[in-house]
Order: sequence, then C-alpha cells, then structure tokens
Amino acid sequence: MGPFGSSIKVSTFVSRGVPVISGQHLREARLTDSEFNYVSEEHAAQLAKANVQRGDVILTHAGSIGQVAVIPETSRYERYVISQRQFYIRCDRSKVLPEFLTYYLRSSEGQHKVLANSNQTGVPSIAQPVSYIRTVEVPVPTLGEQRAIANVLGALDDKIESNRRIWKTTLQLISVARANAASVEVTHLKSLGQLVDFNLNTTRPGPSEDKIVYIDIASVTPGSIEKRQVVTWSDAPSRARREVRDGDLIFSTVRPGRRSFAVILNPDAQTVVSTGFAVMTPKYCGTSFLAAVIADEEFADYCETVAQGSAYPAVSPESMSRFEVEVPSVEVLNKFESMYLPILRRGDRAQAENVILSNMRDALLPELLSGRLRVPDSKRFVEAAI
Repeated sequence: MGPFGSSIKVSTFVSRGVPVISGQHLREARLTDSEFNYVSEEHAAQLAKANVQRGDVILTHAGSIGQVAVIPETSRYERYVISQRQFYIRCDRSKVLPEFLTYYLRSSEGQHKVLANSNQTGVPSIAQPVSYIRTVEVPVPTLGEQRAIANVLGALDDKIESNRRIWKTTLQLISVARANAASVEVTHLKSLGQLVDFNLNTTRPGPSEDKIVYIDIASVTPGSIEKRQVVTWSDAPSRARREVRDGDLIFSTVRPGRRSFAVILNPDAQTVVSTGFAVMTPKYCGTSFLAAVIADEEFADYCETVAQGSAYPAVSPESMSRFEVEVPSVEVLNKFESMYLPILRRGDRAQAENVILSNMRDALLPELLSGRLRVPDSKRFVEAAI
C-alpha cells in the first residue's frame, strides 16, 4: 500500500529526487512518465514499503478506482514512490508476466473483478484492497502465450506513445515560436479577455437518440484529449452541456494546477465538453498563438493562484480573463497562424488516431484472452493499423 497521507505532503516535495506516482500517471497500460512531484532519496528510504520499481503493477484503490498500469522496463527512473491512493503487485515472473497481468486487469473481465469489492458512496474506494486483490483469480496461459499477447497489444501502445510525442513536440514548437516572436517584435500587453470570448452558454439537448461527442475533464491531460465518448443525449451526463467548435480552446476551471487543457480541432460531429471547462473562442489572435499561451506554465500558475476553494479549488473565467499576455503586431499574429495552425492540425490528427488505436487495443484484449482470436490473426489487424 501507499503511505499515509501525512507521510507525503506538499511541504515534503523537493525539486529533484524520487518521483511520486499518482493517478494521473496511470491512465494508460504503461506508467505515464510525465510531470512528477519528488521526495528526497532519504524520505523515499523511510517509505520503503511504498517504493516501486520496473515491472511492478500499480493500481488505484481510492478516487479513480480501476486504474492499472505497469512500470515498463524503459521507464525514466529506476525507483518511484506510490502515493496514498495506490497499491502495487510484484509478479512471480515464472508464472505471470507483469505486462500480461496489467492488460488482463484492464480488460472488462478484469475490471469487473477488481471493482467487485468497491464502494461508490462518497469517495469511490476498494475495500481492503491488498487482502481483496489476493483473492482475484486470473487466467494464466503459458508464458509464451502471455508474451505473444502482450507484444501484440504493446505494439499498439508503442504507436500511441509515438503519437503522443508528436503532439507534445507540436506544443513545444509553438511555445518556442511564440517566445521567438516576442523577442524580435515589439509587444504590448493585452488581457486574455481581450484576446478571446469565454463561451459560458450551455447547449440544450436535442432528441434523446441524437449522438454527440463528449469530452470529460477526466479525459483531458496537459494538452491532450485522451478519450472522446460517443454517446446519445439520453446517456450523456448532466454536465455535458458546453458546445465547442473548431479552433476553440478548453481549460479546466477545477484544480487548474493540473493544467488540463486542449485545443479543439477538426471535430467531426457535435462536440460537447463538461461545464467544468472554460471554453475560449479566439477573437483577436489565432488558435495556434492562444494554444501557446494556455500551454505555458505561467498561465496555469496564475490560475492556481487566483483559484478559490480548498477541497476543489476553481478559477472563474472572469479571473482568467485578467491574465496579461504579451502580444506582437497583428501582422506577426497573422503570419504565426498561417504557419503554425496547419502544424497544430497535423499534431491533432495524431491525437485522434490514438483514440482509434486505444479502442482497437481494448477490443482485441478480451478476444485474445478468451482464445476467440488467435495471436497471428490479431497481428494482421495491428500491422494494418500502425
């Protein structure tokens, strides 16, 4: 199990050291080696029972329960510390491969077993997680079969990770370009409210059977939309009420320090986001320049500073609108948009492809586990996709 909450607090974080794994790092089958908080080597040694390593399978037992990810052999760090809402499994590799176990526990069958002892009242949690998870029965094919299944699904994850790097590089590129524009051009300050219109309107549901694309806060990471749900109005949650269009930008108003933001590009259907997002429509400058603004840590830090509330700090669009931005001339802004918006759109297509690849991986998993689909046959699907 992870340590008690009092063992890891904001006051114990250091600039460098042993990274702390939280739920945001467990969204995919492999640990997401992104931004971490760190504790010192000495502090990590004191939390020896919460130290994890490559090959360990990490699960969330409170909050976003059902998350399962393995620390891959290619991880950035050799050692991590899990937070209070996580626990881990260390596999006997003569019997089960950690990659195979991870894919199984993420499957619909595995998730049903993991969540069978959960309580959804208040903060969702798994009761007695360590004792309970020991009782969960897992199908164990031969190690050769396990490796073959993990390799097939891992190929899709490799492509997904490659697409993520493309998108991350795209955001870095426009951020550098924005900084360069400011360094060679005389700029003037404008408030964010002068650059965008904040869309506070809520859209009314159409006929209950009409389908929409819904984006929830939990599906958005710093700069990326990890999941788009295609649902009918009747199945959409009550917070699915804010419509977005091509070129809009969204930023989570709840816990803004998490930097959950994204750019809406190339929507192919009516797209609706949670009312927990601030929706910004460009009016003075283009989407690509504004994407560089909201991707900047300075903007997230500002939003975190002016957020109100303790348990769930939130920033209002009114407060966001007061953020000051260095803006070059209109001529430079127009050149910036014509040059970088096409690049942004290409990066967004890589994001959209990830949704398709993730769906394929999740569909293949139960078929391979059940034996209804043979590994050689599945390889043909995967090779065609990547």
